[in-house]
Amino acid sequence: MARKTNAEIIDRAELILEDSGNAIFLAATLVSHLEDVLTEASPFQPWEVTQQVLARSGSREIDLSGEDFLDVVDVEWPINKEPRKFRDKGVFFKRVRFEVDTPPTAQKQKRDVLLTTLTEDQTLTGTVTFTANSTAVTGSGTAFTTELKVGYYISPTSLTAWYRVAKITDDSNLVLAEVVKTADDGADTAGGTLLWYEPINVYLKKNHYAEATQTDLAGAVDLVAGYAKGLSMIHVDALGTGTMPKDMLFTIADVEGLYRITADATIASSEADIYFDPPLLGVVANDVIVTFFATSLDREMEGIVAKLLAGRTAQYWIGDARTQVDDSVIAVNTANTEFDKIGARLTQIVDTDIPAARTAASANNTAINLALGKIVTALDLAVISAANLKTGVGLYTVASTGEVETALDKVTVAIDEADEDITGVASMEELLDANLARIRTAVAATKTQLDLGVTALSDGKALHNVVPRGANAGGANINNAVGQIQLSNGYFNRIRAMSAEKNEYRDLAVAKLRNAQAKVQEAQGFISAEGTIISENAQHVATLVQEAQGFAMEARSFLDRDAQVVANHFRVLTGEIQAIQGYVSEGSSYLSETGTRTRIISALNSLQAWADKMVATAQAQLLRLVEPEETTYLHTRV
Repeated sequence: MARKTNAEIIDRAELILEDSGNAIFLAATLVSHLEDVLTEASPFQPWEVTQQVLARSGSREIDLSGEDFLDVVDVEWPINKEPRKFRDKGVFFKRVRFEVDTPPTAQKQKRDVLLTTLTEDQTLTGTVTFTANSTAVTGSGTAFTTELKVGYYISPTSLTAWYRVAKITDDSNLVLAEVVKTADDGADTAGGTLLWYEPINVYLKKNHYAEATQTDLAGAVDLVAGYAKGLSMIHVDALGTGTMPKDMLFTIADVEGLYRITADATIASSEADIYFDPPLLGVVANDVIVTFFATSLDREMEGIVAKLLAGRTAQYWIGDARTQVDDSVIAVNTANTEFDKIGARLTQIVDTDIPAARTAASANNTAINLALGKIVTALDLAVISAANLKTGVGLYTVASTGEVETALDKVTVAIDEADEDITGVASMEELLDANLARIRTAVAATKTQLDLGVTALSDGKALHNVVPRGANAGGANINNAVGQIQLSNGYFNRIRAMSAEKNEYRDLAVAKLRNAQAKVQEAQGFISAEGTIISENAQHVATLVQEAQGFAMEARSFLDRDAQVVANHFRVLTGEIQAIQGYVSEGSSYLSETGTRTRIISALNSLQAWADKMVATAQAQLLRLVEPEETTYLHTRV
């Protein structure tokens, strides 16, 4: 019998998986899978245990409903006696029927008289009181807990009936499985109550265990007087904490036999009462060591289970990782959705936002041209009035008419220059339209490549267990799609640059109009310096100049309004472009995720092959351990 603990078996599996640090395969996952692997491996070489069951008087059936087992190997009755102690049997829903002419029947239990060859009836200590029509039994001076077990039969001295014990409350109280007959009512003869029990050995095949919670695997017998042969309970101290679980195996120093715990034993203050099968095969002294086994596996089975655990854990992990392939297709479809949003944004820009901006700018340009015409007309009138004024004032004129005309000519030149810059703004809008058309073409090409990529990935999904060879159609289409996205980004950057240049033209036009206004003010200065001019003509000239100045301010206002309208639409356009870039970035991240997921498929295929081989190797080793089923029952067990 090997002595590896649950943790040591898992450590061995981690070494096989080359993951002792649990970077990939979690320790909790291995613990969970170990239970499944033990269940899978046990039928090949089951754990065979001896379960001692008390017979029921007059019955050939044994109730094993409280036991978890795979199969019944043999039924032994009578124990260690002849003739033919191993019986044919049938198993029906955890009830075993063994073949015997006369079933066990309750009778006086005999025991050997010490130092003689005689026998005597075995009776209970003290006085036992039966109550008619009740299952409760009381005692005085009795020792029910040490002399009886659940399943024993007791009878009054009169032997009117045998009653099976269903529960032992304490040394002076117990419960029967049926009510007491009227004839047995009252206190029995002191020391005269009879008992009977008949043990039957049932050899069971069970699943192996590997204890996970109990790590303290040694204790010591704690009873000064020791324990006699044939008992099925010992008190053990020097234990750890928790519970010694049912079915755990143990040995007792200096005593023959391997024993199995029959009920969970709760440890309190490092001590516990341990109930077990088979009964003690020898006398047990106080303080001898009790050694518990962390597993029922032998050394060969431990190695096989570790391999099977490693292979199954890898297979389960691969099954979870296979979802990466499905997630790849989902990611590409999501990327395609994001690029559909790009097309909608571009349609909004080209079909709605830019035409609206152009309409507003066209209306302002008409107003600007009208204002410029008014400026020229007003300035022409101002020149004529100034000439008339010059003729009227004669030698008293401080500034010559030519200087005024020169100043006004400068105004006209400045206005013409501003008009050229406004024309430049319109030209930039046409260039913007051309680049937006190129973007729409690039986005359409991007969506086409994405559709091809999704189709290629979906077609390749059925081949996820095959290492790809040759061209990767899905990857090529996705790379083409990414290239189209980058081309679109280039057009977006060109739009921004042209929009900035348009703003420069607009700002230059405003500056030129301001220069024209300054020239008008200069002409007004020349006129104001005339000295002794005729006040009416001077006032008329000043009025015309102020009117021209007003028209210039009106033109500037229209230009400022145009700049504001263009700026507003440009902000809208910029927002749309930023949204598009966000979609491009998100779509690209999905494409990157798809690439990462698809790259692991090859590694998964290799791990799948390794895991399958490891499981197949372990299963082949298990098959070699299988023993042929016994077909004849005319035998004795050696």
